[in-house]
Amino acid sequence: MYHSNHILNIMNPFNAPVYFKEETDSTMLDMSRLSKPEHGTVTAAAYQTHGRGRGQDRRWNSEKNKNLLFTIALNPDMICHPLVRTPLICGLALTKFCLNQYQLHSRLKWPNDILVDNRKISGILCEFRSNMIFAGIGINCQETEFPDGIKHKTTSLKLQDISMTALTVLEKFLPVLKETLERKQWKEEAQDILYGRREQLEIFEGSTEKTRSKMIIIKGLNDDGFLLARDLEKGKEMTITTGEISFMDFI
Repeated sequence: MYHSNHILNIMNPFNAPVYFKEETDSTMLDMSRLSKPEHGTVTAAAYQTHGRGRGQDRRWNSEKNKNLLFTIALNPDMICHPLVRTPLICGLALTKFCLNQYQLHSRLKWPNDILVDNRKISGILCEFRSNMIFAGIGINCQETEFPDGIKHKTTSLKLQDISMTALTVLEKFLPVLKETLERKQWKEEAQDILYGRREQLEIFEGSTEKTRSKMIIIKGLNDDGFLLARDLEKGKEMTITTGEISFMDFI
């Protein structure tokens, strides 16, 4: 039996409720169970049993009571960015937050993973439901031990010598998220903190088992937030429109 919701007494600049559970199946599912959530409503949890990452059959694993796990409902008419760009903008907000709040060496790995010292500290999954954007966000806060398969490419605030509770991080992050979503200017800022920009990188498009790798140089982002690159083998410019690419350094 999953725990029931209660409303947290924390500042939400969206002027919407912040619901919290000790344990749930998924904060994304919790949001979908609410009747007409208003813009900026948050569902958060200390633990998820069925948290999902981006991509089919991917799980978001998190130790109990260690990390920030939440979903926020966004009204597309109340932000300055189209649906296709919203995951990137959420990633931009979180990267800026890590840079400015904690002075961490943070980078935005396209489309919406946040790296600190080239290790993943956060991931974002956006879905469009009932005319609202549900942005699911996980931030590693106090977890210090990760499974063998990912520990070499994963970090947390605690591993960066920052001791901050998950709900404190949430309260500090929400104003940054709101400000970033409501600003029309974004591209130059995002490109400045884009992982691998102007570097030669090896990537896979699609499944690493079904496709061979290619060498690219990341040039930047287009107006939709898609990745602009140059295929070094073919000598051609390319636009990567799907998030289903894998950087060799993170496989």
